[in-house]
Formats: sequence, C-alpha cells, structure tokens
Amino acid sequence: MGKTRKRGPLGRLTGQPPQPVVLSGKEADAELRRLAKARDRAQRQGGPHPWRWRWQVVPLAWPVLIGATLAARAAGADWVSAGAVAAVPCGVAALLVRHRDAYTRAHVQASAAWAWLWAMLSAGLGLGPWSVVGLAGWAVPYGYWLAHYAWRPPGPEAKPDQTVEQTFAELCETQKWHASLGPAAPIPGGQQWPIRCRGTKTHIDQICKRPEALAAAFDAAVDEAYAEPARNGVKSMGTFTRLRQGTLSGVRPWDGATIDPATGLAVVGRFPDGQPVRCQVYRPGVGGGARHDLIAGVDGSGKTGALNLGLCISAVSGLVAPVILDPQMGQALPAWRDHVPYAKGPDECTAYLEGLFDGMQAQSAWLADKVWTNPVTGRTIRGMDFFDPVLCGLPLVEVTVDEAPLLLADKPTAKLVLKLAKLGRKVGVRLRLALQVPSIAEFGNVSEIRSILAGGNVFCYRTADSVTSGMVRLSADPGLLAREFRDGSPTVGLGYAIGPDNRPSVPMRTDFERDVHGVAERAARDGLIRPLPSLIAEGLAARLNRPSAEVLAERAEAQAQDVLGVLGARTMTIRELLAEAGCKPSDVAHLVREGKLARDGETVRVP
Repeated sequence: MGKTRKRGPLGRLTGQPPQPVVLSGKEADAELRRLAKARDRAQRQGGPHPWRWRWQVVPLAWPVLIGATLAARAAGADWVSAGAVAAVPCGVAALLVRHRDAYTRAHVQASAAWAWLWAMLSAGLGLGPWSVVGLAGWAVPYGYWLAHYAWRPPGPEAKPDQTVEQTFAELCETQKWHASLGPAAPIPGGQQWPIRCRGTKTHIDQICKRPEALAAAFDAAVDEAYAEPARNGVKSMGTFTRLRQGTLSGVRPWDGATIDPATGLAVVGRFPDGQPVRCQVYRPGVGGGARHDLIAGVDGSGKTGALNLGLCISAVSGLVAPVILDPQMGQALPAWRDHVPYAKGPDECTAYLEGLFDGMQAQSAWLADKVWTNPVTGRTIRGMDFFDPVLCGLPLVEVTVDEAPLLLADKPTAKLVLKLAKLGRKVGVRLRLALQVPSIAEFGNVSEIRSILAGGNVFCYRTADSVTSGMVRLSADPGLLAREFRDGSPTVGLGYAIGPDNRPSVPMRTDFERDVHGVAERAARDGLIRPLPSLIAEGLAARLNRPSAEVLAERAEAQAQDVLGVLGARTMTIRELLAEAGCKPSDVAHLVREGKLARDGETVRVP
C-alpha cells in the first residue's frame, strides 16, 4: 500500500515529493483571490496604508446617519419612516461585528443603539439643546475608540497581548534561565517584580549580565527594563523593574547639595527609579577614612562632567582641600586653575605627588601622636589610626587626576601614586583618577592601583569594548550603552556605579553643573575651599622649591634602586629588565657606567 496523499494549500502533497497539480477553474479563481488578499495584507502591514484606518472611521458613520435621517425628514418623510430606515444600518453594523473581540462588539452595538435613538429623536423633534447630549454620547466613546485602534508601527519583538510575566517566562526559556516573577508592586513611573531563581541551575547575576536581552524582550531601553540582585546578597533572588518610559534622558542639574558630615556621602546622580546615586567621599567615625574614585569611559561619555561635579560638591562642603593634576599641560578642568593648587604637565604633576607624599608622611606622624577623646566611649586616647575631618580638625585632601595614564606611564610616578592610594585612607588623602580604559597597562602595569581604587567608588560610563566590565567587576556591560536616548539626545553621564548603594547592574546618570566657573568663584569668594593642611602644604612647598638638579638626581637614584631591586641576584637580558622595571635604556647604561651593574653582551647582573 502506498502512502496516503493529502492535499494541502496550493496543491502541496504531504508524504511524498511535491507533484504538479492541475486546478479547476473555480479552484484557480479561489486561489488567485486568496493570493491577492495575502498580497494586500502584506502591503498594509508594511506601513500606515489608508486601509489600516478603516476601524478609526467606523464611528463617523453615526453622525452621517443622523444627517441622512434629518435630510429624509426635510424631504417630507414622516418621523416613523425615517426612524425605521435608520434602524437598518444600525442593525447591519451590529451583525457585522458579532465575530469580533468583546471590546469591538460592545462598542459598536452600544453606539448603534445610541445612534438609532438619536436619529428617532432628531426626526421627531428636530435639532435642539438636547442634541449636545447626543453629540457627547458619540464623541466621548469615539475618543476611547481612537486610542484603542491607534496605528502603531509593528515591532519585531512586540507582544502586546502578553503579560510581563509571560514575556519574562518566554525569555527565561530562550536564555535557559530557571527563574520566575512574583507579584508586581507599583513604583513611581512603573512596576517592580521580585525574581525568584532556582539556585541549583540559575543565579541572579546570570540575568543581570544580560541587560540587552531583558530590554529587547520588553521593547525597551536598558534604563527602562532591568534586573538587579537582592540587596541582602542572596544570589537566588532579585528584582525586575519595568518603567513606562525612560527617566534618564533629561539632564538633571546639580541642586547644590554637598557632603553630609554625618555619613560622608554625597548625591551625584540618580537611578531610573528616581533613587539617588551616592558617592562615599569618606567614612566618618572611628575606623573610617578617605575613599578613592575610579572614573572610566570613552571621550564624550561624561568623565569631565563627573570630575567637575565632584569638585563642585567638594568645594562648597567646607571639608575638602582640592588639588588638581593635569598631565595635559593645563587644558583639563580650567575653571579651577585660579582657586586650588593646580599642576600642569607630567613633570610638575610628579613634583606635586612627591610633595604630597612627603607632607602626608609628616601628617601621619602627627596623627600618630595626637591626643583625642573617643566620642563613643569617652576615653582619652593617644594616636589616631583613622581619619575623620570633623574629629581630626583637618580638611580631606582630594587629588583629582584627569587622563591619568599620561602620568602613570612613568613607572616611578605610578609607584608613587600606589603609595598615596595605599596610605591615604588613614591620613586623609583621597584620589580621583579618570581614564578611558581601566586596563592594567593604563595603570603603568601597576595592578595594585586599580585594585585599591576599585575598592572605593567606581563610575563607569559608555565604553568602546565589552571587557571593561570585567576590569572593574561590573555586573553589566557598559559597552552596550547607547550613544543616544530615544529622543535623540546624547547619553552623556549615563553609566554604572559601584558604591554604597550596591546597585552595579542598574544604569544611572550623574547630575550636571553648567556654570562650573561660577561655582568655583563663589566657593573661593566665600572661603569654602579649604587650604591644604599645614604639614602637607609645607611638604609640597619644600619639594616644589628644591633645585631642579637635586630633584633630578634624587629621581635618578630612586629609579636606580628600583632597577636593582627588580634584578636582585638574577641575571637578565636588557630587554627583560626594561620590561619588568619599566625603565629606559639610558637608565641601564647609567648604572653600568656607575659600576652598579655588570653587562655581558645583552645580559646584565649585579656585580
């Protein structure tokens, strides 16, 4: 027995290879009509074809019907005949929508009954004040009708008939996530759902690392639909937020708020749900100290705006003594040049770092002998192993470095920055480094600098790669941030933050101050910008006033000690020594001439 041959559309045969099929005349006509309808349907779906507006104009038939009834009455027909004629199209309209959805059926049938009643009254009584009621009874439902049938461009992933829970379940199936949403809770501008993961197969970080998948599933931007871990650290739980529209596209100006002395926190921006983005400038109280900042992002992503905002907040606080180091010869942050200590060029920046380190050492010795009273226990103690600008009576020294890789390319300078980063917390020195890519190479191959800075506050704006998130341990990929918002405005200041709010997977946007020059001038005029502490100021002045020859000789000696420390008792090639010590060939040649290194061909050793 052969396989059963079943005829399908267009004569396709299932169960065997396709065979030509001859259609009869009626079958051919029916098939042509079906193809024509399919073609017209495809054309209508490609854009706002006039035929797509057919449902929007349906309610306009009712005023036309009233006008026709009045015209018939004016032509001499009695009101009963006119009303009977009006009942025919009303009944036909009600029958034609009997197979439509419940909304369309109820609307058209109710409108037909209302229009027939309106027609009867118009035919019997004519137009009068009561007609306003009839017009309102038509116009108000028509507005809801238009909103319901408004034309919307089709989206490739649009699922208007699906609930949020269904869409999330479909996404989980696609991504192989074992998770589900709990009951929704309203928030300003949207809703939030708890996420519950099956911990043996999925953890919340797997979901948070795919912000683009979540946003695409809900036809939204990454700041409109996003997931974040639970605040209590449980990795099987999280929160999904869906906002009705993007809230970060508008630039929010800085409101003038500064550092809270009780917490050491400053508000620097906002999250999509309106919650503040905070920066831990310092941790107050016993055991506290300064916190560093690491700011990363491509050109035009918002680094300079973030640096200026931080300087504005610090300048008006009355708690901070700012210092700016600009390896770009004074082109960065020009609003502050006349109001705070400002270094230009790599050499001057290095001299400032050396002076700050000398002064920091002196201040550390002073704090070690300081007698103070513990506000909690009331005990008088000698020596402070922490820093609080209120308890110490000293300002926090804040060192801002724009385009830091230009400075860190010099290995001795990079090691000096490392010392400041390591020791600054207890002495009250806070570093703020800005760079485009937070790679080890950009830190002068001194990886400890990045590790220490990342332990403070991290602000990562849009990047040009997908590896930056791993460099600073971000849950989301800043390389996926768009260049523009939906309204076409640039996404300057949009990024991710690692700080006291513990929301590294949620996009945020920093605030912006347009008149930085005005803030700097007012802060200086009102005496809010604190000068450097006396010991640090003395160390800086002593270093800057030293003769150039003496400074160069000391730096050369420090470089020589670094090279000898790297070499130790080993024998290395010159190329290996240059790479590991970060020095120049002239430094090695100088050490050979001084007799501190013995050279044998391409290898060197300590004699």
